Amino acid sequence: MNDLQIFDNEIMTIADDSHSKSDAIAKILYLLHHDVPGLTQILYRIDVSENKINEAFALHEDLLIAERIYELILARLKQKIEFRQKYSKYHTIT
Repeated sequence: MNDLQIFDNEIMTIADDSHSKSDAIAKILYLLHHDVPGLTQILYRIDVSENKINEAFALHEDLLIAERIYELILARLKQKIEFRQKYSKYHTIT
């Protein structure tokens, strides 16, 4: 399993606590330094807005970029969970 696959799997299980957040930001920083195309591929797969990604990269400081990307990922994953919960109510068999 390569770094992208490991990160992709782990990012899907992020909890909103300081330890997970610092680990995720460290992994995002690693990808910023070693594999930007891979990072953008993950962001597209998670379906983070391209405009928001561009805004994050415009920050020009790696730590700020990584923190913003973390926030974008977490917000998008929470949004997906909310959508699933909302619409699964309408598709339940009773």
